[in-house]
Amino acid sequence: LAALSGSSGYSTIPFPFTLIPETEVYGNSFSESFTFSGTFPASGTMVFYIGSQTLCTASISNASAGTITCNAPPSGLAVGSYTVSFTFTSTNSFYSSVTGTTSLSVTKAPLSVTPNSYSRQYGTLNPTFTGSINGAVNGDSFTAAYSTTATQFSPVGAYPITATLTVASTHTTYARI
Repeated sequence: LAALSGSSGYSTIPFPFTLIPETEVYGNSFSESFTFSGTFPASGTMVFYIGSQTLCTASISNASAGTITCNAPPSGLAVGSYTVSFTFTSTNSFYSSVTGTTSLSVTKAPLSVTPNSYSRQYGTLNPTFTGSINGAVNGDSFTAAYSTTATQFSPVGAYPITATLTVASTHTTYARI
């Protein structure tokens, strides 16, 4: 009988996945997602980042094919488009580690101003109008001035109350609704 010697081995394959471009509404949490399409279970860590800022980290343990989501807190980024880098570090012997980029679009946050309704008798002065501002995030502050075309002696009827926003600092991160 002859003795046989040798080795059998295999090499890792690239991590098979598709990144999904993401959108963050300014000041809100968002998800980074990717679709894993491998036939072997995947284990490792997927980190999404911009520069030195980590957006989120997904820990993967024996995942099968499907969508994997990483929930990210608000990024603090201004409205615009960004290139997001990622690194997948494999912890099993099936897949190799990979790096790459995807995109993140930060859109304007909705901001609404709702004047309160008022009534008064003919011949009296208009009251001091008030209302509510909804949608401010990240400690951003706004004030509103309310006005109407009705005067003390306007004919009896309904008049609109309008609101004009004043921004504490220059914000281009809100869409008024």
